[in-house]
Amino acid sequence: MNWLGLYTATALVVAAGLFVLAEFQRDPGTPPPRCPGVSAFVAGLLWPLLVVGAAQVGLLFWVRRRVQRRLSRQSGPVRAAQKVS
Repeated sequence: MNWLGLYTATALVVAAGLFVLAEFQRDPGTPPPRCPGVSAFVAGLLWPLLVVGAAQVGLLFWVRRRVQRRLSRQSGPVRAAQKVS
């Protein structure tokens, strides 16, 4: 049950932070959104998905770099050993 409370508290902090930051990022003279709190609340609830998505993108870049290094070290065509019958 503690995890649910921690998740809810973190979601509220993220939502409040996004709500405040969105107001500072708005250009002067533009009208405010009709329901800015709803967007901030949804983003606050979905923050783990954003963290997991960012981690997956980082992992993909890391794997790509490792594969490119390995392929650049090999000289000549790639050869696969096959059983001769």
